Amino acid sequence: MRLLWFALIWAAIALPHRLSAGAADTCYYVDPAGVDLAALLGPPPAGQDEIDTLLKLQENRSYDDLSRIAEEVTLNTGVFRDVLGGWFNPQNVPQTELLLDRAEHDLRTVAAAGKDLWHRPRPPMVDTRIQPAIGLPKAPPYPSIHAAVGACWSLILAELLPGKSQELLHRGGQIGSDRSLAGVEFPSDVAAGEKLGNYLACRFLEHPGFRADFQRAQKELEAWLPAGPTGAR
Repeated sequence: MRLLWFALIWAAIALPHRLSAGAADTCYYVDPAGVDLAALLGPPPAGQDEIDTLLKLQENRSYDDLSRIAEEVTLNTGVFRDVLGGWFNPQNVPQTELLLDRAEHDLRTVAAAGKDLWHRPRPPMVDTRIQPAIGLPKAPPYPSIHAAVGACWSLILAELLPGKSQELLHRGGQIGSDRSLAGVEFPSDVAAGEKLGNYLACRFLEHPGFRADFQRAQKELEAWLPAGPTGAR
């Protein structure tokens, strides 16, 4: 795989992680027991320190922001259609959809353990001046699952579609930052989620099942798109 992941791989190797002999039955590409979240992320900071940032974001939310935030509440790969176009859908690229769905499943499983570990309250629970733009999720926000999925998905897609890598990575980051814009997650929740998403993308590379699924998605996209600036080659 291309140079885009090499720097991330070296960063991941430098971080503490435990790899067990076999993958957990609950995940496709990573053993959750082999991810040391406490060492990787550390505890969240005091939420009060980030309230001013959230209040400024809240003050400047636009109609377009609110529309995009609402569309991102339930995550699906359609969030990248504004970058890739309407052709990018499960019917046209089922192997790519499968790859991203499995990555999301593993991300959610690992992130849920972090939420249970720290039980951080969401911003409106810390300061009532924060008015969320969407319904307040019940689960704790640290680390952000939206940010983790956005970071990981966009990294995978950027490798599959290098002609759109910058736009894809920007869109993936926006999925996370929109959670702070919505007032439902602190910026540090988002940063932790992005770190986790990047880290797990590198851990996925160690799994032969991920590499096989990636190659199938790559062939599928190469068949769908012609070579060129927006193509998969």
